[in-house]
Amino acid sequence: MLSGGPFCGGVRANFRYRNLFPVQHDATYEKPTEPADDRKELCLERLRRVLDLNLGELNDLEAAVLSHRFAAEDSRPKSTFQEIGRAIGLSKERVRQIQSIALKKLRAVLELDPVLQ
Repeated sequence: MLSGGPFCGGVRANFRYRNLFPVQHDATYEKPTEPADDRKELCLERLRRVLDLNLGELNDLEAAVLSHRFAAEDSRPKSTFQEIGRAIGLSKERVRQIQSIALKKLRAVLELDPVLQ
């Protein structure tokens, strides 16, 4: 007879617990595969419009940080604060602060957008 030592007790207890409380597949925990709702599409379209027309009045540095951070192209991965900071010549904390300021400007413009009201 094999002695499992101190590790066998945990395995047996785990086995007993799983027998008492079996976990079955529950489809409600899966990600929904339904198409995106119209509200989300509308918000994305309005955000693209705000960015294209620079309605948030972003300066060049803020626009560059957002374009690196949230890459619009699927081929280019999103950059980290560290990577953006190296490219621009700033610290990663300053890049984070610039992103925060730019996002606040965009949120303010989108909150006033009559289409989204």
